[in-house]
Order: sequence, then structure tokens, then C-alpha cells
Amino acid sequence: DMIDNPPVFTMLNDKTYDFGTVQEGDKIEYTFKFKNTGKNDLIIRKTKASCGCTAIAPKDKVIKPGQESSITAVFNTKGKTGKQHKSITVTTNIPDTEGKPNKSQIILLLKGYVQSSSTGENDPRK
Repeated sequence: DMIDNPPVFTMLNDKTYDFGTVQEGDKIEYTFKFKNTGKNDLIIRKTKASCGCTAIAPKDKVIKPGQESSITAVFNTKGKTGKQHKSITVTTNIPDTEGKPNKSQIILLLKGYVQSSSTGENDPRK
């Protein structure tokens, strides 16, 4: 039964990846690793990035109990400068429990600072 034995999304590395300082135009790639530590299949229903500049590729749509999987995110910094904070919302089949809504959603983050690829001067338009 899903309510008594739900799938459990357990991160194997951090939910937040700080990529530090990079040059504009760099592509930041990071793989978020996780495991289903529950007793039922974990289903990735949807992945959505906060920005079209971030591409997401879940390795598996269905993760069996005890199985490890990953979600790879690629953030294209072209045209993005300054402090960056990109979120990835992963919607799963984990049932919401009373008092704990949105258990089905896991938020992953990419953050860091993108330096302008120009001569290091600030863009006057910003």
C-alpha cells in the first residue's frame, strides 16, 4: 500500500550544488544522485527548471525500491551574469501526508556566480 509503504527519495549527494565562480558562456553540468529507500516504485512524473537556460535529464522514470538513480542538470550561462540561483522541481509519486503537503516535490538547486565574459567591467544595462 502506497500510503503505508511509500517510495522515499533519499539524496546521495547535496540537494544544492554551488558551482562557485565561472565565466559567462560556460556550461555547468552536475548530476544529483539519489536512491529510492522506500518499499514501492518511485516514479519521476515531471522535472521542471526555473529557467529555460537549464536542461534536465532524469536517468530513470521509474526507480525500484533500493535502486540508485540520478538527475543531470546542465545550466548554460550564456547571457547570464552575476549571482545565479536555478531551481529544479522534481515531481514524484510520493503521497502527501497530512500536515506535510508537497512531499511529492523535491527541489534541487544550482547556484553560483557568473562573471561577465567582457573585460570584467559591469554591463551598464544591468
